[in-house]
Amino acid sequence: MELPTGTRVYPGIWTVAFRAIYHAFFVAVASGSCAPYPVSVRIGNDTLRNDGNARGVAMSVGTPEQDMAFVPQWNLNNTMLYGSSAFCYALSDGNAPWSAKSCITMRGGQYDPFNSKTRTGVGTNSTFMSALVNLGKIATRAWSIFWGCQGATRNTQLDGSMVFGGYDRAKVTGIPLTQQLAPQQWDGDNMKCLTGMTVYISDLILNFGNNIDVSLFSNDIIDSEFPYQELAHKFPAYMIPNAPYLIMLPLYPYFKNFHHYISIFINKCSLSINFYMIYCSLNNTPYSKDLAINTKPLLSIRIPNDQLVMPEKHIDSKTG
Repeated sequence: MELPTGTRVYPGIWTVAFRAIYHAFFVAVASGSCAPYPVSVRIGNDTLRNDGNARGVAMSVGTPEQDMAFVPQWNLNNTMLYGSSAFCYALSDGNAPWSAKSCITMRGGQYDPFNSKTRTGVGTNSTFMSALVNLGKIATRAWSIFWGCQGATRNTQLDGSMVFGGYDRAKVTGIPLTQQLAPQQWDGDNMKCLTGMTVYISDLILNFGNNIDVSLFSNDIIDSEFPYQELAHKFPAYMIPNAPYLIMLPLYPYFKNFHHYISIFINKCSLSINFYMIYCSLNNTPYSKDLAINTKPLLSIRIPNDQLVMPEKHIDSKTG
């Protein structure tokens, strides 16, 4: 099993990784024959100064350079870094405190003397993107991302890339689906779509093979805890590409149906690298097939099993 250095695999636990590989393109056309080309940066397991690894956009900061693994944040405009304290005491949750070495891994690197988060803001007023344009490094504030693949074995892993100033044509196939961005803020107690990327899911299908597909939109499973209700033909979903999970489902009926059809006992979520993904014990056989997501306008996305069910990964609080 090929996993990043500094991660521990719990042999009795797998994570149902409800995680998608999103290709989010915000594309503008640059004019002029002398316009600079887009800049592509690798997304992968970046080696940090503590010899640990963290997955993210691999970039260096400062002179001399300090390697960092950045997480793109769609709704932020500023670039922030964790400093020497990195607030890892907040992760102990009453357990043994995190060592300085493990804290570097958890935060994707540390930069001294600054004291904030390891994230690159790429919002509509991004200071980072504006600086690249103003310096003549890229022609437009457009950007795109391909997160890559994070399976358990070498042949199910693939580095991704983030392109500043355009997109990678090799990552695009088929007929483009274009929709207007419509960012929404908080509405009372409900969080709206901060990225502005809203899609309507019309079906969620478990692909069992042998021409056997099961829809999670089915009303066949009746649970006495919940009143029967007519299912909508679609429901809105907000795309957040930097989320560490594939999808958050309403408990009834969609997750209840998922739980029923895979016949696996699930009672908690991960609080480590695969944050809030659901656990399934190896006392049960993990779900071994794929999941398809259908949206309106019509788009079908099939999530292969090696990106859907993955071993639980953990950063050791002492060694990093």
